[in-house]
Amino acid sequence: VRLVTDWLMYEATRRNFTVSGTEQKTPVIIAGLSLDLRLDRQDVLEDGSVLIVDYKTGSNGTPGQWATTRPEDVQLPLYATFGVDQVPGSNPSGLVFARVKAGEMEFAGRLRNPLQVLPAAGKSSSLVKNPLTDDQLVDWKFQIEKLALDFLNGHEDLNPRDIQDTCENCKLSALCRIKERRDRLSAKT
Repeated sequence: VRLVTDWLMYEATRRNFTVSGTEQKTPVIIAGLSLDLRLDRQDVLEDGSVLIVDYKTGSNGTPGQWATTRPEDVQLPLYATFGVDQVPGSNPSGLVFARVKAGEMEFAGRLRNPLQVLPAAGKSSSLVKNPLTDDQLVDWKFQIEKLALDFLNGHEDLNPRDIQDTCENCKLSALCRIKERRDRLSAKT
Protein backbone atom coordinates (compact mmCIF):
# COMPACT_ATOMS: atom_id res chain seq x y z
CA VAL A 1 0.00 0.00 0.00
CA ARG A 2 2.86 2.36 0.87
CA LEU A 3 4.60 1.71 -2.46
CA VAL A 4 1.46 2.41 -4.48
CA THR A 5 0.73 5.51 -2.40
CA ASP A 6 4.27 6.81 -2.98
CA TRP A 7 3.92 6.21 -6.71
CA LEU A 8 0.60 8.05 -6.83
CA MET A 9 2.19 10.96 -4.96
CA TYR A 10 4.92 11.07 -7.61
CA GLU A 11 2.33 10.97 -10.41
CA ALA A 12 0.48 13.84 -8.69
CA THR A 13 3.47 16.12 -9.45
CA ARG A 14 2.75 15.75 -13.18
CA ARG A 15 0.73 18.08 -15.33
CA ASN A 16 -2.77 16.92 -16.23
CA PHE A 17 -2.96 13.70 -18.20
CA THR A 18 -5.38 10.89 -18.91
CA VAL A 19 -4.50 7.21 -18.93
CA SER A 20 -5.80 6.16 -22.34
CA GLY A 21 -4.97 2.47 -22.03
CA THR A 22 -3.20 -0.22 -20.06
CA GLU A 23 -1.90 -3.59 -21.21
CA GLN A 24 -3.09 -2.83 -24.73
CA LYS A 25 -2.33 -5.54 -27.25
CA THR A 26 -1.14 -3.89 -30.43
CA PRO A 27 -0.38 -5.97 -33.54
CA VAL A 28 2.31 -4.50 -35.80
CA ILE A 29 4.18 -5.57 -38.91
CA ILE A 30 7.79 -4.46 -39.19
CA ALA A 31 9.56 -5.17 -42.48
CA GLY A 32 7.27 -8.20 -42.91
CA LEU A 33 7.69 -9.48 -39.33
CA SER A 34 4.40 -9.73 -37.39
CA LEU A 35 4.57 -8.91 -33.69
CA ASP A 36 2.02 -8.48 -30.93
CA LEU A 37 3.10 -5.68 -28.62
CA ARG A 38 1.62 -5.16 -25.16
CA LEU A 39 2.15 -1.64 -23.90
CA ASP A 40 1.97 -1.27 -20.11
CA ARG A 41 0.37 2.15 -20.28
CA GLN A 42 -0.34 5.06 -22.61
CA ASP A 43 -1.10 8.52 -21.28
CA VAL A 44 -2.61 11.36 -23.28
CA LEU A 45 -1.12 14.71 -22.26
CA GLU A 46 -2.83 18.11 -22.25
CA ASP A 47 -1.67 18.83 -25.81
CA GLY A 48 -3.13 15.52 -27.07
CA SER A 49 0.26 13.81 -27.48
CA VAL A 50 1.00 10.32 -26.16
CA LEU A 51 3.41 9.30 -23.41
CA ILE A 52 4.42 5.63 -23.34
CA VAL A 53 4.98 4.26 -19.83
CA ASP A 54 6.59 0.91 -18.97
CA TYR A 55 6.59 -0.10 -15.30
CA LYS A 56 9.75 -1.37 -13.66
CA THR A 57 9.91 -2.47 -10.04
CA GLY A 58 13.67 -3.07 -10.03
CA SER A 59 16.58 -1.32 -11.63
CA ASN A 60 16.00 -2.94 -15.03
CA GLY A 61 15.66 -0.76 -18.07
CA THR A 62 17.88 2.21 -18.67
CA PRO A 63 17.58 4.74 -21.48
CA GLY A 64 21.35 4.51 -22.05
CA GLN A 65 20.70 1.11 -23.62
CA TRP A 66 18.94 2.90 -26.50
CA ALA A 67 21.90 5.12 -27.38
CA THR A 68 24.33 2.48 -28.58
CA THR A 69 24.98 1.75 -32.25
CA ARG A 70 23.33 -1.62 -31.67
CA PRO A 71 20.58 -0.91 -29.12
CA GLU A 72 20.54 -3.35 -26.25
CA ASP A 73 16.88 -2.99 -25.25
CA VAL A 74 14.49 -1.87 -27.96
CA GLN A 75 11.19 -2.43 -26.15
CA LEU A 76 10.23 1.22 -25.57
CA PRO A 77 11.75 2.52 -28.83
CA LEU A 78 9.73 -0.22 -30.58
CA TYR A 79 6.55 0.95 -28.86
CA ALA A 80 7.31 4.59 -29.69
CA THR A 81 8.06 4.01 -33.38
CA PHE A 82 5.58 1.26 -34.25
CA GLY A 83 3.14 0.59 -31.43
CA VAL A 84 1.44 3.87 -30.62
CA ASP A 85 -1.76 4.84 -32.38
CA GLN A 86 -0.89 8.32 -33.54
CA VAL A 87 -2.45 11.07 -35.55
CA PRO A 88 -0.74 10.82 -38.96
CA GLY A 89 2.37 12.98 -38.99
CA SER A 90 2.63 13.25 -35.22
CA ASN A 91 5.11 11.62 -32.89
CA PRO A 92 4.91 10.49 -29.27
CA SER A 93 5.79 13.05 -26.62
CA GLY A 94 7.92 10.57 -24.76
CA LEU A 95 8.79 7.08 -23.61
CA VAL A 96 9.66 6.38 -20.01
CA PHE A 97 10.33 3.61 -17.57
CA ALA A 98 8.22 4.18 -14.47
CA ARG A 99 10.57 3.11 -11.69
CA VAL A 100 8.37 2.04 -8.83
CA LYS A 101 10.81 1.24 -6.07
CA ALA A 102 10.70 2.26 -2.42
CA GLY A 103 12.52 5.58 -2.05
CA GLU A 104 13.28 5.84 -5.78
CA MET A 105 10.08 6.83 -7.58
CA GLU A 106 10.95 8.34 -10.94
CA PHE A 107 10.54 8.39 -14.68
CA ALA A 108 13.63 7.45 -16.68
CA GLY A 109 13.59 7.86 -20.43
CA ARG A 110 13.13 10.53 -23.04
CA LEU A 111 10.55 13.33 -23.15
CA ARG A 112 10.18 15.98 -25.86
CA ASN A 113 9.20 18.64 -23.32
CA PRO A 114 10.10 17.33 -19.86
CA LEU A 115 8.67 20.32 -18.00
CA GLN A 116 5.35 19.80 -19.78
CA VAL A 117 5.14 16.38 -18.12
CA LEU A 118 6.98 16.99 -14.84
CA PRO A 119 7.04 20.71 -14.00
CA ALA A 120 9.22 20.06 -10.93
CA ALA A 121 12.01 18.40 -12.95
CA GLY A 122 15.28 20.17 -12.25
CA LYS A 123 17.85 21.22 -14.83
CA SER A 124 20.12 18.42 -13.65
CA SER A 125 17.44 15.79 -14.39
CA SER A 126 18.42 13.35 -17.16
CA LEU A 127 14.93 13.90 -18.60
CA VAL A 128 15.78 17.59 -19.10
CA LYS A 129 19.36 16.97 -20.25
CA ASN A 130 18.41 14.28 -22.80
CA PRO A 131 15.11 15.18 -24.47
CA LEU A 132 13.42 13.02 -27.10
CA THR A 133 14.14 14.15 -30.67
CA ASP A 134 12.77 13.30 -34.09
CA ASP A 135 16.25 12.12 -35.09
CA GLN A 136 16.19 9.53 -32.29
CA LEU A 137 12.82 8.22 -33.43
CA VAL A 138 14.01 7.96 -37.04
CA ASP A 139 17.21 6.18 -35.98
CA TRP A 140 15.36 3.76 -33.70
CA LYS A 141 12.87 2.96 -36.46
CA PHE A 142 15.72 2.23 -38.88
CA GLN A 143 17.55 0.03 -36.34
CA ILE A 144 14.39 -1.92 -35.45
CA GLU A 145 13.54 -2.49 -39.13
CA LYS A 146 17.09 -3.71 -39.69
CA LEU A 147 16.80 -6.12 -36.76
CA ALA A 148 13.48 -7.44 -38.15
CA LEU A 149 14.96 -7.94 -41.62
CA ASP A 150 18.04 -9.67 -40.22
CA PHE A 151 15.79 -11.98 -38.20
CA LEU A 152 13.58 -12.81 -41.19
CA ASN A 153 16.62 -13.48 -43.35
CA GLY A 154 18.19 -15.75 -40.74
CA HIS A 155 21.14 -13.39 -40.44
CA GLU A 156 22.89 -13.50 -37.09
CA ASP A 157 26.43 -12.30 -36.63
CA LEU A 158 28.66 -13.62 -33.92
CA ASN A 159 29.07 -10.19 -32.48
CA PRO A 160 28.68 -10.03 -28.70
CA ARG A 161 28.34 -6.54 -27.30
CA ASP A 162 30.95 -7.20 -24.59
CA ILE A 163 33.17 -10.02 -25.87
CA GLN A 164 35.31 -10.33 -22.74
CA ASP A 165 32.39 -10.70 -20.34
CA THR A 166 30.14 -12.68 -22.69
CA CYS A 167 32.73 -15.21 -23.77
CA GLU A 168 34.14 -15.66 -20.27
CA ASN A 169 30.78 -16.87 -18.96
CA CYS A 170 29.62 -18.74 -22.06
CA LYS A 171 28.88 -22.45 -21.77
CA LEU A 172 28.77 -22.98 -25.55
CA SER A 173 32.38 -22.33 -26.48
CA ALA A 174 32.62 -25.72 -28.24
CA LEU A 175 29.89 -24.61 -30.66
CA CYS A 176 30.84 -20.97 -31.01
CA ARG A 177 33.28 -19.69 -33.58
CA ILE A 178 33.78 -16.19 -32.22
CA LYS A 179 37.40 -16.95 -31.27
CA GLU A 180 38.12 -18.08 -34.85
CA ARG A 181 36.51 -14.91 -36.16
CA ARG A 182 38.56 -12.72 -33.82
CA ASP A 183 41.78 -14.55 -34.73
CA ARG A 184 41.01 -14.16 -38.43
CA LEU A 185 40.33 -10.44 -38.02
CA SER A 186 43.53 -10.00 -35.99
CA ALA A 187 45.56 -11.75 -38.71
CA LYS A 188 44.25 -9.31 -41.35
CA THR A 189 45.47 -6.26 -39.42
